[in-house]
Amino acid sequence: MFFGVVTLKNLIDFVENRIIIDFTFFRLLRCLRNSMHRRCTLIYSVLLNRISYCTPTFLATGENYRSLAFQFRISYSWISTIIKEVLVVICNRLKNIAMSEPTESSLTKVSNDFYEMWNFSNCCGAIDGKHIRIVCPDNSGSLYFNLKSLFFIVLLALVDANNKFLVIDIGSYRKEGDAGIFPKSNLGKSILTGEFKFPEAKCLPNTDIVLLM
Repeated sequence: MFFGVVTLKNLIDFVENRIIIDFTFFRLLRCLRNSMHRRCTLIYSVLLNRISYCTPTFLATGENYRSLAFQFRISYSWISTIIKEVLVVICNRLKNIAMSEPTESSLTKVSNDFYEMWNFSNCCGAIDGKHIRIVCPDNSGSLYFNLKSLFFIVLLALVDANNKFLVIDIGSYRKEGDAGIFPKSNLGKSILTGEFKFPEAKCLPNTDIVLLM
């Protein structure tokens, strides 16, 4: 099946933009080819590489659809639909690779990293919330409104010693605090019900004090 050709000039231009490196792009392209088979007409196949360029550009720059449509020579009405579809495919195909479910062994490694890098023992992650500015969703009223006259959504994240995401929860309202968001998040529910796979308790370094991670 023909999917179009990535020319050397296009690849050089793309890599020079520093949006995504070449081997990551080709990996992403393979995922799109395998997952978006229902649209595999000849015209769509030829445009697939261009679509794969367009989506990381949208994520990296936040440009609007009309600007991207002009840059990539794809109609505005079509690009506004296809980017959403590509993002769903990226999420479904890569979420278990980029952010796999934490296990007891992986959290043990995280705990060791926290101790070696930050001298903080028996720690399986750091958790905090971040307000992310958004365009006000339709018919949402003042749910996402901020006193700065902007609109925000909350990203609650658990990270490892290298500041890499382990678990995220997205979608809470700006007016809710971390203490209110945590219990109703999937992460909070799994911890509070004992389903989260913490490593076994162990002593703090150079003591006989046993502490859960």
